[in-house]
Amino acid sequence: MIHFFAFKRLRHRIIFAFTILLVVSLLANSLLAIWQVIQQSQEDYQVSVHQKMELLDHHIHYYAQNIASNTRMLAEFPLIREADQRITSYKNTQSSEGLLPMRPMQGDPYEQEVYQILKTFQESHDSVKNASLGVEANGGFVMHPPRPRFNHYDARERQWYQKALESPGEVVISEIYTTSSGEKVVLCVMTVFDEKDQLRGVITVDFDLEALSNMLTDTTIGSSGYAMLTDSTGSILAYPDQPEVVGKSLEDIGLGSLLQGETLKEQTIDTFFYQDQSYRIQVSPSTLAEFPLFYISFIHTSEFYQSGWILSQKLLLSAFFLLLFSMLLAYWLSGQLTNSLGKLREFADQLAEGNLSQRLSLTDQDEIGQLAQRFNEMASAIEKSQKELESKVKERTSALSSTNHQLQETNEELQQTVVLLKNTQDQLIQSEKLAGLSTLVAGLAHEINTPLGGSISMASYLEHQMQQLLKDIEAEALDQHEFDQYMLRLQDSVQVLLRNLHRSSDLIQHFKQVAVDHRREEKRSFYVKPYVEETLLGFQQLLKAGNHQLTLDCEEQLSIHSFPGALSQIIAILTQNALEHGFADREGGSIHLSFQKQDHRLILTYSDDGKGMSEAVKSRIFEPFFTTARHRGSIGLGLHILYNLLMLQLKGDVVVESHPEQGTIFHLIWEP
Repeated sequence: MIHFFAFKRLRHRIIFAFTILLVVSLLANSLLAIWQVIQQSQEDYQVSVHQKMELLDHHIHYYAQNIASNTRMLAEFPLIREADQRITSYKNTQSSEGLLPMRPMQGDPYEQEVYQILKTFQESHDSVKNASLGVEANGGFVMHPPRPRFNHYDARERQWYQKALESPGEVVISEIYTTSSGEKVVLCVMTVFDEKDQLRGVITVDFDLEALSNMLTDTTIGSSGYAMLTDSTGSILAYPDQPEVVGKSLEDIGLGSLLQGETLKEQTIDTFFYQDQSYRIQVSPSTLAEFPLFYISFIHTSEFYQSGWILSQKLLLSAFFLLLFSMLLAYWLSGQLTNSLGKLREFADQLAEGNLSQRLSLTDQDEIGQLAQRFNEMASAIEKSQKELESKVKERTSALSSTNHQLQETNEELQQTVVLLKNTQDQLIQSEKLAGLSTLVAGLAHEINTPLGGSISMASYLEHQMQQLLKDIEAEALDQHEFDQYMLRLQDSVQVLLRNLHRSSDLIQHFKQVAVDHRREEKRSFYVKPYVEETLLGFQQLLKAGNHQLTLDCEEQLSIHSFPGALSQIIAILTQNALEHGFADREGGSIHLSFQKQDHRLILTYSDDGKGMSEAVKSRIFEPFFTTARHRGSIGLGLHILYNLLMLQLKGDVVVESHPEQGTIFHLIWEP
């Protein structure tokens, strides 16, 4: 990967940064646009499926009305309304084989005429599989096409006959069922009354489902999607262009997973592999009251990404021309900038060589022009300063005296600060609510005394040197070499003084950081184990160097809603404390970390087999600035910070178990 600073010229860096920024922006916007197009495509397809299913419901509704009207037409045929005992098929006859063949053309002339009517009706309607008439007078039965029936067959005892009697004068459409020949049909029945409203029998018509398959064949979803029709148990009623599938179950064609128990439920599966293809499957119930139907629509998932692919090609072409134009623009702008910067560099080189009479001729009113003007002013000031160098020796001496006076005032202010901190400590000790802060102040006062003492000593030395320098100047007994020596000693002294003051400032800043600002970090949900493992990566080299072993016992899926930064800092403090104190001057130690969640509380158990602690040390480990290793540079704030994090930010508690040479155990408990 090309590093940004691998380009030595500023112009190349500007072009590279501008190009990367543009590419990242284009890529992010393109991906967002493609994702939105894909999402919109899925929504559009879902709307299309809903509209197609509504249209199919509409067609099936008219199909059901057509079935009802045909059945009513047959039931109201004048000859049918005269049905009586003249229809004798199956009546008072029996066969040794148990099944009676139907021979309507050998019966009464009336029965023959009825049979011809049923035959004409059935043959003139492609969707009609069977047409029959059951007689109320004697239970006779005639149908076309004729089929054998069992001995003593009485139409009045059949379930379809009883169903028609429950709704006299109305067409009753049954649920879709399977005939004895394995065909899926819809049975329509209607009572037959004569002109005097006397019950004469029940007419039945069986309609096949081929028309439904034709409807599905004519219904397409997208460019290659299709739909099948099933009942609530998953039995296939209609399938486009594959009539051999009709009558099978979803399990038979590899779609049994769509069933929930033994019935279908409304559902949507975004990605479903069927017949080596990836589909988006949507199961939708029909809204028809006549039939409990389900539509299963199949849409190839590639159709969702087709519009995204077309858009990506257009975006890629647009991005290429935009990137080309932007690079040319960046090249021109960077050239304007670097040319002016080159002149500034040449001018700076001449100044470094001592040529103070040179001046820049840039007249631009932008920032570069203003910088050139400042360079010219700087050159003039340096030239003037060079000529007035000797006359400013006394002024510098006076300035050093003034600086020394200011340093003395600063030392006095720091001493007053120490006194104020000690007074504050006395006041805090008397307050139960702020008792812990008194220890912090006392520790800070103790730590800051050393650099402050050095600062006072060095200030006294500076005062003595300044007085001696003034005496030598007044006595005119100072040559250039002695003056330079004075300057060197003063410079070294000031540097030592500044280091002590910086050390004091660092201690004060460290003291400020001890208090945990629990509002600095927001809570979030995260997995504990990977987060702790990432924290422990920084200690691998130290553990390896001391031949120490660290084990982590935590469930992979343990997740909490807490402050991850606080947990990371607690783990780091415990590990660092073990390396610096528990395993000091020894190798081959063991550390064990365990996380358990009990009753909405998280329990962190830390244990090691290090040196352990006495009761006196254990009672003070959470005090600020308390340490047993100050000779190794420790300042004693680690466990104090841990205590503040746990008590103030995590609202938890800690229990410590330790004995000399028996290791240490920390139990940290909080409710995430």
